[in-house]
Amino acid sequence: MEAAFWSLDAVPADRTALVVAGTGQVITYGGLRQMRDVARARMDAGQGVCRIGAAPTPQVIAAYLAALDAGCPVILQDPQAPEGSGPGALPILYNVDGETGAISTHTDGAGLDLHPDLAILLSTSGSTGAQKFVRLSRRNLASNAAAIAEYLGLTAEDRAPTVLPLAYSYGMSVLNSHLQVGASLLLTDAPVISEGFWQAFDDHRCTSFAGVPQSFALLARGGQLDRQHPALRYVTQAGGKLGPEAVREMARTGRRHGWSFFVMYGQTEAAPRISYLPPALAESHPQFIGRAIPGGRLWVAGPDGAELPAGTEGELVYEGPNVMMGYATGPADLAEGQGSATLRTGDLGRADPETGLIQITGRAARFVKLSGKRVSLDEIGTWLMQDGVDGVAVGADDDLGLVHTAGRDLAPEIAKRLDVPAGFVRDVPVVELPLNQNGKPDLRAAQTLFAEHETATPDLTPVDTGDMQEAVIALFRRQFPGEVITPRTCFDDLGGSSNEFVELELALEAAGVPPRQNWQTDSVADLAGRAGTAPAAASGPAPDYAAARVICTLLVVLLHVIGLRTGGGLDLPDSSIWRQINDFLQPLRMPFFALIAGFSFRIMQSAAQPPPALLKTVGLRLALPTAFAIAGFLTIATVLGTQFAVVSVLDVVRLLWLPYAHFWFIMALIGMMLISYAVLRYGGRWAEGILIALAAALAVTDVFITPDIWAINGVVDLMPLFVVGYFYAKHAPALHARWVWISAGAVLAVIAMLLVMRSLAPFELGPFAKPAGLLLSLGMITLCLLVSRGVPFLAVLAPYTFFIYLWHVVGTAGMRRALQMLEVEHLAPMIVLGMTAGVALPVVFYHLLGYMPGGRLLRGK
Repeated sequence: MEAAFWSLDAVPADRTALVVAGTGQVITYGGLRQMRDVARARMDAGQGVCRIGAAPTPQVIAAYLAALDAGCPVILQDPQAPEGSGPGALPILYNVDGETGAISTHTDGAGLDLHPDLAILLSTSGSTGAQKFVRLSRRNLASNAAAIAEYLGLTAEDRAPTVLPLAYSYGMSVLNSHLQVGASLLLTDAPVISEGFWQAFDDHRCTSFAGVPQSFALLARGGQLDRQHPALRYVTQAGGKLGPEAVREMARTGRRHGWSFFVMYGQTEAAPRISYLPPALAESHPQFIGRAIPGGRLWVAGPDGAELPAGTEGELVYEGPNVMMGYATGPADLAEGQGSATLRTGDLGRADPETGLIQITGRAARFVKLSGKRVSLDEIGTWLMQDGVDGVAVGADDDLGLVHTAGRDLAPEIAKRLDVPAGFVRDVPVVELPLNQNGKPDLRAAQTLFAEHETATPDLTPVDTGDMQEAVIALFRRQFPGEVITPRTCFDDLGGSSNEFVELELALEAAGVPPRQNWQTDSVADLAGRAGTAPAAASGPAPDYAAARVICTLLVVLLHVIGLRTGGGLDLPDSSIWRQINDFLQPLRMPFFALIAGFSFRIMQSAAQPPPALLKTVGLRLALPTAFAIAGFLTIATVLGTQFAVVSVLDVVRLLWLPYAHFWFIMALIGMMLISYAVLRYGGRWAEGILIALAAALAVTDVFITPDIWAINGVVDLMPLFVVGYFYAKHAPALHARWVWISAGAVLAVIAMLLVMRSLAPFELGPFAKPAGLLLSLGMITLCLLVSRGVPFLAVLAPYTFFIYLWHVVGTAGMRRALQMLEVEHLAPMIVLGMTAGVALPVVFYHLLGYMPGGRLLRGK
């Protein structure tokens, strides 16, 4: 049985193994064997631990099989986690990138003493930060896969979608059990509530669906399972307790549509399946977890481990060939063999006297399950203590409470540390921690405080969130193209920038999700659940800052297509209407950007971040992508011999502190952010007044500093606009409530300035230059907000504006040279094609970087 599991050679080569949703690519078992062998050949540094970013791709699955074939224990990890993150007590020899499937070798992980049966290392979902892995052998995995295949009746004709993460033991078991019998998998990362998922599910004739309680809560609202799916044969549920009524309803739904519903129970330590409830008993006995899987034994035991009579409560104990080898907390543990085949689950239960079915009644220790993960409350308490926080962890499944005196929110940090949705963790702030007579934390009193505290789970009954949840997911996808968005995703999971924060918050508000402090830690499901629970705060058209920023970006592209008077571009005469338009718009573009940047800085509450967090954001999100773009731009300019060519070492050194080409604005933006941060964070009660005074002083300053170190002149010119944007955001609700009046005033200001500009050249406004730029920027942003909402291509381009700004000149200049070589002289096609290239090339390059190692960091935000 074990050999058949690890070897694909017994399966006919032409049988389908994997189908890639979206592309429809089909990989046969013969093809998968070839991919496995290629990956195996790359693991040529001997045996060692192989970390795999477990994305649902053919390359990752082939690498998984290759590592097992090579005798390399596999650590399955979230593909979005950076290399080396997570529990890190074990040296890694091979790393498989979750995005590309590329295999890298780390020689410092060579030479470990490994037990020959060791196959998988899974981080314990109950370890909450302790560097502990469950050690699973080939026998553990093979026996569990065979047992699952037996009670589900799996055959080679079955096909399962990759609904659950492969790094999650439940998702891993779906993969293993299907490969065990020569069945196939549909590889997809689409959210289970999306129509796209179910369209692919039916198109590719999937026969099963595996879910956790949260999945079924979402699907119940959307009704996706209460439809006819022609090939669906059975549905399984594990990863936490599903309420008895929900179990009954799923069983009835299955009966209506011709599929079976299996309730299952397991733990990672059992590879992971322990029991199942036969579908025929789901309606009549929905409160039970069923009976042991084939080959195993499950009983209720007393303190001595002996079996208790039916009806008596005790600890659930399981025995079977799938029980783990043991735990690993360091390299030395990897050489240990199989430990006890008996597993004390930590769950309390009883056996039904009539049927023998097992029911869970509680926890034997302080454990809860969060999003299917078994979490130790005591270990979280240890975390708090290590961080100097006086507090304890209490709660229930999918509702963890942190009772503490820290005076700040700890829930987002703990949720991120546990890798669970933020909505499952909530703070219960107290002045003093309740203590018992021994001076220790009173856990019963803490639990009472938690129970009395306002619930963190939103009441979803007033609204039907099926469509709303899909709408919120669509908004997240628009903002984060190419990212996997699920109902459990929150903004913080995606590492969004300040601009993305602003745009998404405004889009959510326009969609009917009322604003709330720290919404960025709420999951998509939580956001959808709050829709319609509060009236809109303002009337009038909701502003669309994303679209406004796209318009500004397009104007910058247009600027470089037509060209500046200092050279470049189409070199048009002064009489050209395009030259006149360009001259008029030139002093407006960057003030407009500065205004939006200040708005974002306020909404994102950047001044509240600790200095290391802000510096990390500036470094990774702005400076690194800009440095990458500068390197690319100067290389091209030097090869072609343009005015931006770098001809000496001194030229390269100057790039470290002097502005270069259009990248000067990023330098100025970083300067404005750091200055504003320093004033607001360390200015005390007068901080905002100091910021206003500084902006006012700079507004009337008419100097040019030489040398222009770190674009200091750009900071002087644009800082007033940045500050105006900051205070505009602070008073946005009141301003939006008077949107009509402000719009009318801004339009009048634009008209007035147009009249002035007719008689004065844009560079000859003297002391009026900055006020003119401010008025025109305010008018411009107002007009953009009024006319841009709902324009499809603006919404599509919104996530790429920063990258377009960095790289558009390569496209515009390249297209101009190509048209000159083709002797195209008509102005209209030169402008249209130049604009198209300036936008399209960065967008294409953005997506290509996503497939390159480290490329996501170079894209910035």
